[in-house]
Amino acid sequence: MASIEWLTKQLPPIERIRLRSEPDYYGISHLIAQAVDRPKPPRSFAHWLHGWIYTDPITHPRELTFWGQPQDTVLVTTQDQVQILQKFGFQRVYAAGLPFIYGNLQAVDRKPNTLLVMPSHSSAYTEQQVDQEDYVKHILQWKTDFSDIVFCIHGSCIEKGYWIPVLDHYQIPWITGATTDDRNALIRMNIIFRSFDCVTSNVIGSHIAYAAYSGCRVSIDGKYASPQMSEFQHDPWYRLYPELLQKHLEIFHETQIRQRFPQFFVSPMEATSHEAWGRQTVGSNYQKTPEELVLLLGWRPKQQISGYTARVTRKIRSVFPAKLANRH
Repeated sequence: MASIEWLTKQLPPIERIRLRSEPDYYGISHLIAQAVDRPKPPRSFAHWLHGWIYTDPITHPRELTFWGQPQDTVLVTTQDQVQILQKFGFQRVYAAGLPFIYGNLQAVDRKPNTLLVMPSHSSAYTEQQVDQEDYVKHILQWKTDFSDIVFCIHGSCIEKGYWIPVLDHYQIPWITGATTDDRNALIRMNIIFRSFDCVTSNVIGSHIAYAAYSGCRVSIDGKYASPQMSEFQHDPWYRLYPELLQKHLEIFHETQIRQRFPQFFVSPMEATSHEAWGRQTVGSNYQKTPEELVLLLGWRPKQQISGYTARVTRKIRSVFPAKLANRH
């Protein structure tokens, strides 16, 4: 198996953190705290959209904020998304770009003629139903065309035992990608993307936008991993909003994605750069300063008091709704 020390020696360690709210995911709150010289991040009472939302059209507020309520502070990617949520009655909505862009903290030397493979992945509640060996064999055809081919495997897939046995069998090097409770996930992924010349995948997703933003040539190739209904049977979010599951299965199907993003459906050897598109898609023009984020996330003392008070009140109302209603 080829050595990838040239890559791994650059990567920060995986440090597990406790997740209290969305701004803790992938360590973004820790990055902000470090930037403003705080030893640790306070609890955030805002909601911050993680990941590229390529649903079109948006017909439900839950497609832009998974848990935020109309009275909450919600951070989204672009001003267009701000306007959409405002139409649904959300008033405290701000464009701040995707959290990923805040992990771009250091210069990275891109290694020429290298291929990063990012296969479809599972999550805590979804399964992986792709023929993993078939896809790995497909990638092997490019072995003589690139100096290095490395698979990036999502933390959830590693925990479930996906991909690794096949990759080890064919002696293909792999690295751990993003893990939700990793303090250094955003820094790690920025370094990974900026280290490779080309990124290929078998599915659309945030990794396509991140790769383009990071200056990689981008490709979707091989048998496409269209989502299946059975993959989401244990997903609590879709159980709450079953009407969105059917919509998303149709929108995210290969036929629809090919029509919307034909530029990406090429082999790795034919892939091209889409950096301007990537910057627009991740909302780089809306990136906030650390000081602005401190205010938006509710870290100031008065905001912390107000946030904890509102949180306790909501819990009481959820436990004793009838008793509270009878008092009025």
